[in-house]
Amino acid sequence: MQELFKFFKGYVIIKITGDFPERFLNLAVNRNIYIWDVRRAGNNVYTMKMSAKAFLELKKVAYISNCRVSVIAKKGFIFRLKSIKNLKAILTGILIFGIVIVYVSGCVTDIYVEGNENLTVSDIEDRLSGYGLKRWVRKSSLDTENIQRLFLKDNDDVSYIAVNLHGTKAYVQVAEAVEKPYIVDADAPCNIVSDKDGIVETLRVKTGFPVVKEGDAVHQGQLLVSGITDSRFLTVRYVNSDAEIVIRTWRDFCREFPLIREIRTKTGNTSTSYRITLWGKTVKKAKTKFDNFSADEELVTDQSHLGITKVKFFEENVIYETLTPEEAFEIYYKEYLGEIKKGLPEATEIVSVRHNSKEDEGKLRIWIELETLEKSGVKQEIKKEETNNGENN
Repeated sequence: MQELFKFFKGYVIIKITGDFPERFLNLAVNRNIYIWDVRRAGNNVYTMKMSAKAFLELKKVAYISNCRVSVIAKKGFIFRLKSIKNLKAILTGILIFGIVIVYVSGCVTDIYVEGNENLTVSDIEDRLSGYGLKRWVRKSSLDTENIQRLFLKDNDDVSYIAVNLHGTKAYVQVAEAVEKPYIVDADAPCNIVSDKDGIVETLRVKTGFPVVKEGDAVHQGQLLVSGITDSRFLTVRYVNSDAEIVIRTWRDFCREFPLIREIRTKTGNTSTSYRITLWGKTVKKAKTKFDNFSADEELVTDQSHLGITKVKFFEENVIYETLTPEEAFEIYYKEYLGEIKKGLPEATEIVSVRHNSKEDEGKLRIWIELETLEKSGVKQEIKKEETNNGENN
């Protein structure tokens, strides 16, 4: 270990010549100049080793002892660095690379959106950027709970959103709101069309003419029950279609999870702060001195132009546990499936759940496929004028 330390500090091998080289050695020792590996190389000639720093202190010793000092060799890490060409550029490059790595690790580099059907990924990402979540934003500047709250408040076409940060990636799980159907008058003629892709499981028509049957594959927007029928007098009759329709459909989900899990325990220390928003924009963030914490929020004021939220922070100790793929699946699968179920339409019956998992570059990728039975059918009013014009043409 001592030899390794000397190598990193750097040392020189010197040769001492003169009438009294022993006097040189005595003076060096008296002045606390550390020398080692002293060897006699001839009459009044010695070789020895000393640190590069101590070599600078020999000038006065050599003068008093009337000896000559010459350097035989320079050894150690510091001298090897100096021999490298463009050392300054190399060290600068290493420093810049380190700074980039540290900066990137604190940013969101990728955003993964799941659960969207009609909304595009780019559309959701554009909306999220308005709340601060976008690529290369600092993770420390994001308040995921506030993003979720504001997103749901401003976007009526989304009924659920969860934003989770894992490493440099942001995972966004959304569930689109079921569009409120156009309310058709009880006496107004109408068709019924499908609002999803799948296979017709149940079709019970009360009024109207079915144009599909149970077991047929249908797509979103396809006509299921027609409100136009033929009467016994060979004339066209318009009715308000009514039916109970259940569609069997399949939904696929996929997400990556880390194999290193955070375990948090509360220390008992707490602090309180307030977050203030003006017209939907945060002007004061809730802050705490704790490095690791969880928080509870209490809405104090929620007006159109002013929002005040009381935030109570709970300090936490954080340790990290390395998981096997089997352990990670056992932990994350139930959590992921629970999130998916929350985003399903009401009255959805889950028929079967299939899953698979694969370890990939230090992460566990989990696939889940749900087979579900869901109510379907949206009424569309029939315009008699448009129908008559079509028939005349």
